[in-house]
Amino acid sequence: MLGKHYILTGATGSLGESLIRSLDKRGAKVTVIIRNNEKAKKLKQKYKNIVDTHILDMNETKQLETFELNNDIKYDGIINNAGLGYFKSNDHHTQQDIEEVYRINLVNLILLLNKMMPHLRRGASIVNISSISSIVTTPYSSHYAASKAALSHFTNSLRMEREDLHILLVNPGPFKSDFHIKADPTGHFQNLTGDIQLDTDDLSEQIISGMIHKKIEINAPKWMFAGLKFYQLAPRTFEKLFKKYFLSKKL
Repeated sequence: MLGKHYILTGATGSLGESLIRSLDKRGAKVTVIIRNNEKAKKLKQKYKNIVDTHILDMNETKQLETFELNNDIKYDGIINNAGLGYFKSNDHHTQQDIEEVYRINLVNLILLLNKMMPHLRRGASIVNISSISSIVTTPYSSHYAASKAALSHFTNSLRMEREDLHILLVNPGPFKSDFHIKADPTGHFQNLTGDIQLDTDDLSEQIISGMIHKKIEINAPKWMFAGLKFYQLAPRTFEKLFKKYFLSKKL
């Protein structure tokens, strides 16, 4: 990865910063797409491998329509790490909540990706961070799960359409992140999953290794996804038998 140049969204989150550090260890440069100008400045001062920053609010479609990358630069990959969700029932999601989740996690992510495609080298990596929630029934975060399920299907379809690119889907379980503060301000889910949360440095190393070795999917932690194989044999039965665990996001 020495000298290669990657684009990263969601750079200010815990996983985003871990990915910057993992790329830095391998001599790779990073361009970050970030919403807040002050955070962009601090991030660039903190990590010397960040060579450029672009200000873009992924929730603002009008900003996205006018967004442009430097035509003189070809990139070696994109890591789409920006994401958003709320842990509450469908009835308690406002229209603004619903639109925001699908714009950031799916619609504007795809529109941004399409804008960036002409700037990619042949064989470049596209990494989409989905979620374990995309493959298991997830009450009280239905829109987050639905947006991630759609992202997973889109990613797998894109892989078959674009054989000239390396496309990696990442399905992580819970990991230490400020995401939970907005998704669940009560801290209930954070406390419930604290002992099983993935370490973001370990996860970022798995992702970068997956890019180097051209993997097409990463599921972490492995034990959780092994258990989901049994769930998928009879999902409705498992939902009845282990109902209280499926309701872990109920506040």
